[in-house]
Amino acid sequence: MTNQCVESAIRDVCDLGYLVTLATDACTTTSAGRQEQSLIGIRGYCRQRTTDAVVAEITALTGSC
Repeated sequence: MTNQCVESAIRDVCDLGYLVTLATDACTTTSAGRQEQSLIGIRGYCRQRTTDAVVAEITALTGSC
């Protein structure tokens, strides 16, 4: 769940010095309100993009179709 394991993992890897991108539509929690609050709470720890945006970035960088 976004407000538990995902938040913890993002904070942990950020503390280790990694740059993190979270695919916001690839995780969820028990309600839309909790999801929104969780994403707001970890905004400073990671870039937040949709899955489509992440795939587009990878495609642009690798030249893959």
